Amino acid sequence: MSASAELYAHAIIVGPGENWLTGWGYRKRHVVNQQAGAGANYQIAFKAYYGAGADGTETLGDTVTAGKVYCEGKCRTDFADIHFTEDDGDTELEYWLEEKIDSNYAIFWVKITGDLSAGNHTIYVYYGNAGASSSSDIDATFLHGDNFTWAPDYSASNPLFNTAVMPNVIKEGIAYWIYVGDVPASRIKRRVGTDETTWGAAATTGIVSKYCTVSRDGATWRMIYANLALTELRLATSNDGLTFTDQGVVLSLGAGGQFDDTVLSDPNEIKVDGIYYLYYVGGDGVTTTIGLATSATGGVGTYTRRGQILAEQGSGWENVALFDPYIVEYDTGKWMLWYSAHGDGVQRLGYATTDDLTAYSFDRSTGNPVFWPAAQEWENPNVINELTVLIEDSKYKIWYRGSGNNSGEIGYLTFDQDPITKLPTTLPMLGDYWHEEGGWSIDSGTKKNTQVADYAFMWDRVSFTNIVLEFILNRVSGTWSGGIWRVTDKSNLYLLEYSDGFPYTFKFYKRVANAYTQIGGSVTVGQLTAGVDYLISIRIIDEGGGLRVKADIDRTNKTNWLEGARTYNNGYPGIWNRATGTKFDDLRVRSYVDPEPTHGSWASEEGQVSLNLYTHAIIRQPASAELYAHVVIIHSEDLYAHAIIRQPTSVDLYAHVVIIHSEDLYAHAVIRQPDSADLYASFEAQVSLDLYAHAVIRQPDSADLYASFEVQISLDLYAHAVIRQPTSVDLYAHVEFIRSIELYAHAIIRNIGSAPPEVYGHGIIRNIGSAEAYGHAVIRQLTSLNLYAHVVIIHSEDLYAHAVIRQPASA
Repeated sequence: MSASAELYAHAIIVGPGENWLTGWGYRKRHVVNQQAGAGANYQIAFKAYYGAGADGTETLGDTVTAGKVYCEGKCRTDFADIHFTEDDGDTELEYWLEEKIDSNYAIFWVKITGDLSAGNHTIYVYYGNAGASSSSDIDATFLHGDNFTWAPDYSASNPLFNTAVMPNVIKEGIAYWIYVGDVPASRIKRRVGTDETTWGAAATTGIVSKYCTVSRDGATWRMIYANLALTELRLATSNDGLTFTDQGVVLSLGAGGQFDDTVLSDPNEIKVDGIYYLYYVGGDGVTTTIGLATSATGGVGTYTRRGQILAEQGSGWENVALFDPYIVEYDTGKWMLWYSAHGDGVQRLGYATTDDLTAYSFDRSTGNPVFWPAAQEWENPNVINELTVLIEDSKYKIWYRGSGNNSGEIGYLTFDQDPITKLPTTLPMLGDYWHEEGGWSIDSGTKKNTQVADYAFMWDRVSFTNIVLEFILNRVSGTWSGGIWRVTDKSNLYLLEYSDGFPYTFKFYKRVANAYTQIGGSVTVGQLTAGVDYLISIRIIDEGGGLRVKADIDRTNKTNWLEGARTYNNGYPGIWNRATGTKFDDLRVRSYVDPEPTHGSWASEEGQVSLNLYTHAIIRQPASAELYAHVVIIHSEDLYAHAIIRQPTSVDLYAHVVIIHSEDLYAHAVIRQPDSADLYASFEAQVSLDLYAHAVIRQPDSADLYASFEVQISLDLYAHAVIRQPTSVDLYAHVEFIRSIELYAHAIIRNIGSAPPEVYGHGIIRNIGSAEAYGHAVIRQLTSLNLYAHVVIIHSEDLYAHAVIRQPASA
């Protein structure tokens, strides 16, 4: 690599006192303008582009003006390395990544901590860190935010099929096999699926039962099933996974007084490190709980009881009975036991975890219950149970039974796996709702059994000004049935209606005297096109004079806002969506002032020179020898270990620039670029103790300055240093050089003008006129000692390895 003007064209100078976010290569400084009433912790939008362009602003579809910044291909394609800091350069700001298209753009919301009512505020946008991860946090960025990643995604194909119970799914190649108990025939049947929700016809396995678990053990398929009387767990095997043959009893009822002395059911088995772990439901005539038996061979009569693993507890969701254990490895060496529980008249799902299956104990999740039965007729408002779990593509895939139909129906849902903990990204719903202390709450409905994704109620008062609350529906394809949203407070009920009949309109109603009366106007939107995604939005704005309710379809445009009359008073606002197949995308409660703060100036890109930039660099000689006459360049292999070099404006600038580097130089010193050659005339650089022993290096105005100047050169300096000849021979007449022991290949030269020369260490200076070899160097035609008194050329060991010093032109 050549140290040329081109190389320095991208080098950035960071002066003393300036901070830089560790690990990032680039940043841009941006000003957010003052706005009366905005205050501190205001949320501001930014749109970052992967490619090149002119920084500025861009109006998003809903009239929000975002700061627009181009990363010129230097950020990650997924924008995970875009972070924001305060004006000090390294205090990170909270932000949320709203949406992105990889290698194209990303939209961020950033919480500006400075008081925008008092003045402008400067921040930095950082990018260029291949190893960075996103710190996006919707709730930390907004007054309250929720993107509902924890909400389960129920399949639109539910129920997948009926007259079935106790699903057990296995991935076989690219296909899915599901074993279910057929009702009312009480036969175990198998279906083959091309995907998670598309299943073929049921085929019988030959086993009489309703409850089973199937696993593959080498070339053999194993089925553990409960007999119809629920008094035995039996083993059946198969060579093809369809036709099974009974092998006998693996577990019988427990002794009298045990937790499993009356009922055995709901088996689930897994083989780990050669041990078969059989989890099951045991009953004693009063309640049912979860037990465990193990075997070293998995054969009939070889299982040993390990006791009760989980039991009913407390007065909440699992205070009556436990059912349906299902064990799955969610991370390497970490196990999750799913189960259903009955309490308060509702059956829900939860899980417990362990890092050691041989400990025979599990820790319940503090987030239980994970999800509840939905308010769909096929599921029954009170029961969701009998599940099977697969983890694929960073998602939990769950097949379960809904009990709305007495014969049983099978549904399917998914939710995300946390990238760090690998646990489900579920949010605790303590009691009948979750809440953030002092913040907003989501209730699952008046009957405590409605899907959170379909019904949200805000328990907190909206009693403060300058707040905007937005509900955004997920994108949904056209030709759907429209729906009604309910917006409510303590005393008023409003309805927002949208339909798919032409013309496509939004209408807003208020309930007065037990009847709904339309308020405000209607919004007419274009015909919804089949297969095209649309969004529905509601915005509630409190500007001090009562809440204003607005709504819009197609968030990519958001120009047709419908505004209700300003009669929506402070209270307990809520949103209720009963449109089947839709769910909330996100909820945001953010600061709001009209007009909002604007975006100010963008500074040019700054970049930080990497540690290894000059590790293997070669410094080329400038075009003319005259240029080097005034240039001193001292380099070492650790030159840039602590150095940050500012960019010179041209090659000519180097004609008068002195750059001094060593391993320890930049530990305490930063050399800035002079604006001109004259600046160096009075420039001082205080270097570290190790570099020049205690010296202060000044740039002389003339040769005379050196007449009384002493330079003490340490061992480290000359280890890899090159000092070139000064322009005046008189300059060195009174300069004393003290050289380290390693300077001349084991020779120390003092008082060159004295005679006879002194002997130091292993070096003898005799007659300089002779062709004496120094290391690998040859000094030629130095005709007299007097010549050396006026000409000083100092080279290190490394220089002499390739250097030849020839005769100066004159004394």
